[in-house]
Amino acid sequence: SEMCIRDSINTEYMGIMNIDWIGIAYSYGLIAITIIIGRSFTVIDEWYRKRSTILTPPDWVFPVAWSIIFFLIGLALYNVWVAKAPVYVHLAFILNLILNLGWSFFFFKLHLPVLALLEIFFLWGSILLVMVLSYDYSAVATILLIPYLLWVFFASMLNWLVVAKVVNTNNRSRFDSWPIKVYQLIPQCCLLYTSDAADERSSVDLGGRRIIKQKKK
Repeated sequence: SEMCIRDSINTEYMGIMNIDWIGIAYSYGLIAITIIIGRSFTVIDEWYRKRSTILTPPDWVFPVAWSIIFFLIGLALYNVWVAKAPVYVHLAFILNLILNLGWSFFFFKLHLPVLALLEIFFLWGSILLVMVLSYDYSAVATILLIPYLLWVFFASMLNWLVVAKVVNTNNRSRFDSWPIKVYQLIPQCCLLYTSDAADERSSVDLGGRRIIKQKKK
């Protein structure tokens, strides 16, 4: 029995020694930097609460979901590191993390849901790119990124509903207000035209159009 215990301890020790700690530091170092910067952008304030939709989950869901997702992203990046994938695969991961921060910056920091919605399509595409590039070197890494892909798809639906709600309220963003202003100017222009024409009743027809009288020769 002592021999079995010693063999088990030796096996576990060798397993720990086989872990690439540089790869762990690299992978989760990038994740830690992303989380720290992302938290500085993410503020659950009154602006966000007023734009919650029927699909918006409780506030506690987001930190739990993102903690799991970031752990899986770090594990996927570690698997790619161990598989000695080329540099462009790692650059794809870094690009994805930058786009991840970009969405939080546009949506939570600047309160620009329209720009965030446009940006999230690039984010979703970058996840697909990372999954495709990683597959040739680590199929496990690709599988680990599936929850990330699904969560960002869900986030894009929430973002789209927020944009739809913003458009249908008076608190429109700068990117949504100009069509409304143009629409509001149309009846004003019509009123100015008809009131101006009404000053000369004998010179307008029933439709309010000005009649140009020809001078008698």
